[in-house]
Amino acid sequence: MRAGIAVHRVRRTTFAAVAGLLLVFAACVPPSTLPDGTVPQAGPIGSNGLVFDGTDLWLADYFGGQLLRLDATTGRVLERLNADDGIAAPDDLVIAPDGSVIYTSPQTGVVGRVRRDGSTPRVSVLAHRPIGVNPIALTPDGTAVVVGYEFSEASHIDRIELSTGAVTMVAAGVGETNGFSFGPDGVLWAPAGGAVTALTGDGAIARIDIGTGAVDTLRLSFPHDSSKRGLRFGASVRWTPDGRLLALEAVGAGVYDIDPATGVATRSSVIPADFGDNMASLPDGRTFVSNFVGGLFVVDATGAARPFPIGG
Repeated sequence: MRAGIAVHRVRRTTFAAVAGLLLVFAACVPPSTLPDGTVPQAGPIGSNGLVFDGTDLWLADYFGGQLLRLDATTGRVLERLNADDGIAAPDDLVIAPDGSVIYTSPQTGVVGRVRRDGSTPRVSVLAHRPIGVNPIALTPDGTAVVVGYEFSEASHIDRIELSTGAVTMVAAGVGETNGFSFGPDGVLWAPAGGAVTALTGDGAIARIDIGTGAVDTLRLSFPHDSSKRGLRFGASVRWTPDGRLLALEAVGAGVYDIDPATGVATRSSVIPADFGDNMASLPDGRTFVSNFVGGLFVVDATGAARPFPIGG
């Protein structure tokens, strides 16, 4: 109970504090391009949502209020968009079938779109949602995105049509959630339990059927760590291109392989950071993990993790 009260107090003050920090950090963000037309190679201030566009990696920098497109081999910054381009502080993102970047902004409630086909306006608002909108996933049919909420009183999943921006609630009573993804079964798999599990250590995985609204919970077990009851703040649950289910534990930053049938969790990688935020995987077996405070790590097929340099 005390943990819940503490987290509720944090929730009420988080966005006020972050708003102030964003004003400070904004002065440190370089422009989208330099006078000679080149892209500044400075790294992000914070590292949050990640998504691949082919072999390029898009990174959302919430504290820096910017989106970066990176070469996933060299770390070179290929493209940079920030508040001067109309970007609201982004946290999570997906790539739409037309190549647009769709992102969420928890501080503002904006679900934004960055068009990449030359049409104008390049940056626009797809939908306005409650403050705290955070995780986002493209629906399996590619016609819409679904969004959830973290550090918010909202406790549901919304579907937003890409063609119109129309919003429909598709599941209620979900609670706080974070980075999620659709599985091969067409169900949305998401961290369950919210920020309070950073203290209680009993984070699980929710399975959300956006067609029926049904929500059930996959409880986790840790055969190799009998003292562990669950995740200490599940930050991201992702299906990889080769069909593995991964969960990122935020506190202590570790990646777990999850058996989707039994909930057996096996730690497959230790991230050399205090906090993990999100992740994205490539077909070649690499998984990129963001660090919340600016770092980015790459995990190879063996589970070995190393810092991934940004800028080049």
